[in-house]
Amino acid sequence: MDFRKKIIKTNANDIGIDVQVFESISDVVDVTLCINPTLQCMKRQCAECGIHKLYLLPEETGDAETDETVKWEKFEKVEIKAKGNKTTKKLVLVKKESKVSDLFSHFLQLLKSFPFHQHRATWQNNQFQELSSNLPLNHCICVHDFSENYRCTELKQLQSAYFQKTEVSVHVTIIHRHALPNIDGVESTEQNPEIITEHFFVISDDQQHDQYFVHEVRKTISEYLASISYPVDTMHEFTDGCAAQYKSRHCFGDISNSSRDFGFKHFTRNYFETAHAKGPQDAAGGLLKRQADLAVLRGQAHIQNARDHLQIYHECVNVQKIGQVRHHEMVKETNNTFDVEEDDEEVPLSEMVSKGQVAGDSFL
Repeated sequence: MDFRKKIIKTNANDIGIDVQVFESISDVVDVTLCINPTLQCMKRQCAECGIHKLYLLPEETGDAETDETVKWEKFEKVEIKAKGNKTTKKLVLVKKESKVSDLFSHFLQLLKSFPFHQHRATWQNNQFQELSSNLPLNHCICVHDFSENYRCTELKQLQSAYFQKTEVSVHVTIIHRHALPNIDGVESTEQNPEIITEHFFVISDDQQHDQYFVHEVRKTISEYLASISYPVDTMHEFTDGCAAQYKSRHCFGDISNSSRDFGFKHFTRNYFETAHAKGPQDAAGGLLKRQADLAVLRGQAHIQNARDHLQIYHECVNVQKIGQVRHHEMVKETNNTFDVEEDDEEVPLSEMVSKGQVAGDSFL
């Protein structure tokens, strides 16, 4: 809007209409929608509204006699060099210098899909809050997320060790369940629900964050719930849309066996809208690694691998801050067998990836 303000100030006498200067992106979106927008409006399928309702000055569309050059930035996938003379594509912020019409043309393209994206993110958040606040009996919610790998460090180390740090995988799960009298000291009923929130961490030397890693995490959680005698008829999982971890054909094949592997009668995996998956799970992973760093700085621990990382929570860290800590040897098992029925309907992978939820039921 700084560019628009400068144009209005420079050509105040030539601009014959009241040009609006927006304060936020929400104000821009509102102009392109109907007064009472529907889902069709959000999808840009309404004939009454659209980006054409956003008035642009001639200087902004390139219709002016002299187009001004501006500097701006956008995210693009560019090829970068990796180890072993390989190249890979990475999303980076690229600086641009072009005519102002190119900038506004790109902005209008983004504006086409933004309302529906914003609507989905808001709706998902409302539905998650509603589900977690009114969780039915024998239901459980798990919010999964991989935290950034922890780089093992020591208070005193050789200079060469700085460039050869061992990394440890940290997977965080936020569990929402009903209270159990023998575990939590209070009983949760349909009339008086008591929802318990737990933080479940999996620390491993395995650096391959794939569907097999996630499967073992889910298996460990299922065993934990069984150990406290918590009945799970329906499991609700919430994850981001990372293809390697949660949202690919391999992941869909794995979760199709959830009822057989874990005994759930009903199972759903919900995918957060892009860039809207941040939550308590990120803070929990950060706290876990921060406690490890503090233990090293105080000289209370030497962390060289995942076992050392886990051991400090038994010896140095206040367990009340991070929840219950248990040791579990994770062994990944490859399972590529899926039950296929003759009447099963084939769904294209591209269509499945675009969905925000995958559900399954037990037919046993």
